[in-house]
Amino acid sequence: MLLLRKDTTINKITKKANSTLGFLRRNLKHCPESCRKTAYFALIRTTLEYSSIVWDPLLQKDIDKIEKIQKQSARFITGDYYTKTPGYVTNMLKSMKIPPLQERRKANRLIFFFKVVEGLVPAMPSQDFLTPVRQSKRRITPKHFKDFKVNNIVEQYSVSHQSSAKPNYIKTHFSLRH
Repeated sequence: MLLLRKDTTINKITKKANSTLGFLRRNLKHCPESCRKTAYFALIRTTLEYSSIVWDPLLQKDIDKIEKIQKQSARFITGDYYTKTPGYVTNMLKSMKIPPLQERRKANRLIFFFKVVEGLVPAMPSQDFLTPVRQSKRRITPKHFKDFKVNNIVEQYSVSHQSSAKPNYIKTHFSLRH
C-alpha cells in the first residue's frame, strides 16, 4: 500500500516549483511581463496545483511555503526584486488579478465535492462514498432541565428562581461537591 505523506509531498512539489522558477528567471529575464506571466501560469502554478485536492496542506507552515513560491513568482513576473515594503507583493498579486493559491485549492475542493455528489466523477460513484442520513423510527423527546426533580434545597432554589437554571445548577452542584 502506498502511503501519501503530506509533508514530503509538499516538499517535493515546492522543490520542483522553485527549480522551475529558477529556470524561468535565468531564461526569461529579458522577456516582456505578459510572457513571464504566461510561463508562470503554464509551468509553476500548474505544478503547485496538480492534484492539490489530495495533498491540500493543513499546517500553516506548509501553506506559507506554497504561497511563498507564488510571491516569488510575482516578483519574477514584474521584475521587481528590490521593494521590501510589507504587503507590497500581496498588492502586486491583487493588481495582476492572481488569487492566493489557498483560495484556489478551496474552490477546487468544493468543485470536486460537487462533482462527486452529483455523480459526475465516473471513477467515484457517490453511493460508495456518501450515505444518506437515516432518521430513526424511535422518537426520543429531549428532557428539559425543569423536568428533573431536585432533592437539595440549595439546588431547588437555584432551579426554581433563576431564568437560566442549568448553569446555576451546575455551579451550585459542583460547589457543594468540592
